[in-house]
Amino acid sequence: MTATIRLHLWSCSTERTLAEVGLDGDTPADAGMLSEARSPCPELACPYRRHMTVRRFPGFIGLLVGLAGCGSALTPGPSASGTAKLPLGRTFEATGASEGGRDRPLAARASIAFAADGTTSVATGCNTASAKMQLRDGKLVSVDGFVITAAGCPPDRTDQQRFVMEVFTAPPELILDGDVLILRGATAEIRFKDRRVADPDRPLEGTRWQVTGTFDAQVASTIAAPQGVLILSGGQVRYTGPCNDLQGPAAVTGMTITIGPLSTGPARPCDPDQQRLQASVGDVLAGLVRATVRTNALRLEHQNGTGVGLVEAP
Repeated sequence: MTATIRLHLWSCSTERTLAEVGLDGDTPADAGMLSEARSPCPELACPYRRHMTVRRFPGFIGLLVGLAGCGSALTPGPSASGTAKLPLGRTFEATGASEGGRDRPLAARASIAFAADGTTSVATGCNTASAKMQLRDGKLVSVDGFVITAAGCPPDRTDQQRFVMEVFTAPPELILDGDVLILRGATAEIRFKDRRVADPDRPLEGTRWQVTGTFDAQVASTIAAPQGVLILSGGQVRYTGPCNDLQGPAAVTGMTITIGPLSTGPARPCDPDQQRLQASVGDVLAGLVRATVRTNALRLEHQNGTGVGLVEAP
């Protein structure tokens, strides 16, 4: 059962908890998490106007928090061509950062992606923030505030998120020189490089891929560690799975693959979870499949909406 609750919290100091609005938790742990819930980003100085949407799924709690920032820098203003000089359609990976004149190590991968309409997505290393952005006097500013997911993260990633969001809400000067982008605030900066240069997409064919999870139109799941090896090469696909091998023809046209029929090799001992994963992979590797490669990750989606996620094997 899914319950959706919408709250409007007008300052970071609000102490109203999610439990007060009667969220129906399935487990005591969930109820405890909710009863302690406060502002998801207490480290970001306020007042922020927050719009919080809480969605409850079995075993999962997701939060979306809209931040309309402090001060006039994030206040909407007239600018008919504010996105004209943004690097629209490009994604940049963080390569380094500094704070207070010293290098600041990044605990996790961070990136910034500019959509064609000016919507900007920021992977902070913990959560993902997004906002409609514009350039005003050379500075990158939000038009109507950020929306950020609020998953729990280890302390080092939470601290990195605080740092990244402080840079983005400064607002920072945007400096673009070819494939290098710098966001520079008064005391901190983050340096980026175009993803196609910093971490190019792996070739669909010839790369060894390992399965990381499965998905359909409603649910996505991941496994504890990548399993199996899938290779597309020479008009053939071969999947060496935990329970058996699958092999057969695979015609690749662009990012569309026509697969099958596949032959199945001798069975190997495997546990029930591995059997379910093997069956899911076999169901996807049949007929028309759409492939999407992003850096070292591959997504294979069957025409019926089911699919598997994979990552480049070490």
